[in-house]
Amino acid sequence: MSDERLTYRAAGVDIDTNNLAVVAIRGHLKRTYTPAVLTRSGLFGGGVSLREFRGFRRPLLVAGLGCREPGAPDAGSGAQAVIRMCEARLHPRARKIAFLDYIAAAHLSVDEIERLVAGFADHFAGEPRTPLVGGETAEMPGTFKSGAFELVGSLYGVIDGAEIDTAGVNHCDLEAIKNTSDPALVLSMDGVGTKVAIGVMTGESGGLASDIIHHSLNDILCQGARGLALTYYVGCHSSTETLIAGFTRAAARRQGELGLTGLDLVVAENPALYREGAFDICASIAGLADAGSLLQGEGVEAGDVLIALPSSGLHTNGYSLARRALLEKAKLRLDQYCPELGTTLAAALLEPHKCYAEAVLPILGRPGAGGVRGIAHITGGGL
Repeated sequence: MSDERLTYRAAGVDIDTNNLAVVAIRGHLKRTYTPAVLTRSGLFGGGVSLREFRGFRRPLLVAGLGCREPGAPDAGSGAQAVIRMCEARLHPRARKIAFLDYIAAAHLSVDEIERLVAGFADHFAGEPRTPLVGGETAEMPGTFKSGAFELVGSLYGVIDGAEIDTAGVNHCDLEAIKNTSDPALVLSMDGVGTKVAIGVMTGESGGLASDIIHHSLNDILCQGARGLALTYYVGCHSSTETLIAGFTRAAARRQGELGLTGLDLVVAENPALYREGAFDICASIAGLADAGSLLQGEGVEAGDVLIALPSSGLHTNGYSLARRALLEKAKLRLDQYCPELGTTLAAALLEPHKCYAEAVLPILGRPGAGGVRGIAHITGGGL
């Protein structure tokens, strides 16, 4: 197991590409920014002000999810297809407040990521501008066919529920913003990664719902936000009814337990994009925070105390490398009992991503707790 080839890069994941892409797309993101944007790019979540909506009699959060159409020939048309679908699924009376993108492929280049984000920015930089915040990229070897890439978008808006018939409209109540001095919505979008492949191999998809929900809650927790609502996307080569039904049931159950609202769900088959039997799961999340208390890490300085909270396993991080090391190199079986782990390899790898909100939010909300200067969610390079 000391083979030096057991690295993220050797397993097909180049973390440096993602870091460079964050820098490359900043200019495109800023083209879409409005005075409502409260956070800089590159954080775990993007914050936008909700102050202008406190006058709504019944402010409601709504969202529309979109994905690339099968066979879209290039980045530009793919981006436009995602935007069209998002706008078609968003309530026509909603005031758009933010757009999030998710870009995934077997391998991504900085130039390709920049081109795709530019396609979204070209549209949303027009008046009235809609900020691009909280997006994510993912390299997933073994999931996507060579040269193919997935594009997903989530478009959020606010509507006055007193002016429409809300029957049949998925929405989240924003009544709390009336009692918040300077309300902010924190948004983030991310995926489960190649942990989904373990779920497919074992036929167990229910735990993946906790993975994406907890992962999403942890991301916006980094800016000090409490979760409100999510949108979900499941992309696949061909829909496996049992796996998708298991995921959607578990997602509905877990979000209910946590007091969250599901705003939209899209399941899309795309055999030209996905390898046979492959799936991808991503979600966007919206949470509420006070703009004056948003965490961005600027106050972190030498001498501060760093507190680490333990994980419950690999969470949703490093599964391409884990599969290479454990299944390909060590030739272990997923149903194999591992005395060191006290369970089977599959059960250990599918242990759900821990949610840290319950432990951390009470500290942030405690009077005099201004000593918390920053929070990082470690999923590949968080620090």
